Order: sequence, then structure tokens, then C-alpha cells
Amino acid sequence: MGSTQSHPLYKKTGPATLFLSKTPTEILEAGEQMDVPFMSGATKHDGTFPLGVTYNRFLSCDECEGRLTNATFLRTQLVPSLLHSMGVEDDTQAVHDALADKFLSSARDSGDFMEMMAGLIDLHSVFFFKAGAFRNLELHSLKNPNSFWYSFDFKGVYSLYSLFFPPSMIPPVPPGVAHSDDLLYIFHFFTHQTEEEKTVSENMINYWVNFAYNGNPNQFPHSGSKPFNYNVLPRWPAFDAIDREYLVIDANFKVSNNYMGSWVNASTELVDPVNPTTGTTGNRLHLSA
Repeated sequence: MGSTQSHPLYKKTGPATLFLSKTPTEILEAGEQMDVPFMSGATKHDGTFPLGVTYNRFLSCDECEGRLTNATFLRTQLVPSLLHSMGVEDDTQAVHDALADKFLSSARDSGDFMEMMAGLIDLHSVFFFKAGAFRNLELHSLKNPNSFWYSFDFKGVYSLYSLFFPPSMIPPVPPGVAHSDDLLYIFHFFTHQTEEEKTVSENMINYWVNFAYNGNPNQFPHSGSKPFNYNVLPRWPAFDAIDREYLVIDANFKVSNNYMGSWVNASTELVDPVNPTTGTTGNRLHLSA
């Protein structure tokens, strides 16, 4: 499926001048990264984008050998194929089966892509984005306590999802809170924002500017600046391996502490389990001048 080509590349042999001689994980595990504050996060439905790519390039294309309508393939081979492409090797199939059962539950037995879609979105979210990024932050927090994680769960009017695909190839995967949708509230993309979107954007920008200036999203750049109104916005806790707290960005910002517990069933809200539909691609974003 080509997903391995998007993984970070490094070299262990060759000329003396190397970009990386270890994987990023090896560097973080050894504590050899720079000792700086770190902020990272993921969107709630990050996996809709890579699932859309899987749909176009591996399931529905002219060269895809009818996989999309092959119930046996979807039931028994799709998840192992996906996990293999993501670097999860399993000769016994035990891990693949356990993960398929965890993410898809009974929908796996249907052999129907639309019924399996919610679980497939979650699986793509975790293995393409959430797990790796969260692990990196966890490792970095051992070196620098000013490490902050967020989950962007806010669903606004617009989404960047449709911009990832040619107009004629937008897959029938509902975007949800799609990959990179958090950027819509940090940078000025909109020609119009609802009052709720303006509030989310202003709050996020406050956190981001504070972090850029001080390495702490809760500390304003200048001592005379207006302090955070903690009755409205929570204090964003630094992540540590014990409390594991992070910020949930939604219409109402809140602090939570079980990020991995949110990985499964995050996308059931996007698909009607009784009458699965192709969903919608959301409003196509029109960039302001």
C-alpha cells in the first residue's frame, strides 16, 4: 500500500555525515534529544485521511482486484494487510486477530466495508498518528517536564479533509474531525466563522502563543498580560507518566487522563450502525485571500 514509504528514514551505515544514525524512538529512549519544551497532539478522527487513501489505492481502484466487494478478503485479510503495511508483523496472526477484534468487534464478521468503517477509521488513527506521536511525547516528558499533549475533538463547519484528494476521488469516508483540522483554528483560513468557532480559535491561539513564548501554554508572555480565566479555560497540565493528563479541545475545553482509552469507538458517531451510509465529506474549505 506504500505506507512504509512515509515512515521516517535513517541510515546506520555510509558516509560520516548522516542525517540520523538511529530511529527517532531510539534517540528518545536514550534521552539524546534536545532538552526543550514540547507540545504535540492529534485530532479525534485522524484516521479518516489515511483510510481514504487506503480506499482509493488498495480497495476500489481498477487494479485492486475487487477487494472492496470481496467479503472473504475484508473479513480475513484486510486488517492483517493494513497492519503489515504499518509495520506490525505477526506470523502467528494472533496479534492481528486481537487487534481486529478490538477495533472492529462484530463488524469484522460482516465482510462489509461500510459496516467495518468506524473501526477501520480508529485503527488508522492509532497506527498512523496517535500511538506514535503519544509515545514520543511520553518519552520526551522523561527528559523535560514541560511536555503537553492535546486531543482536538471540536467539529466545526469546515474541514481540510476534501483538500487531501482530487475532487473526483474524494472517498466515501466521513471526515469527522479530520487530520490537520486543528490547524484551521491556529491560522486564518476562514472567510467566516461561527461564534463558537471564534471562541475555540481564540482560546487555542492563547495557549499556542503562550507556549511559543514561554514553553508553557498557561503562562502569558508578559507579567502585565491578562491572566487566564480559569473559570472558562482549564489550566493545561504538563504530561507525566503517573497522572498522564492532557487537554481535550472541544466546544468546552477540559482535562482528561486516559488518552489511550479514547482510541477505540471514537468513530462510531460518524457511521450509523443500523443503516451505514457513505457519510459526507464536509464543507470544502474556501481559503480567504
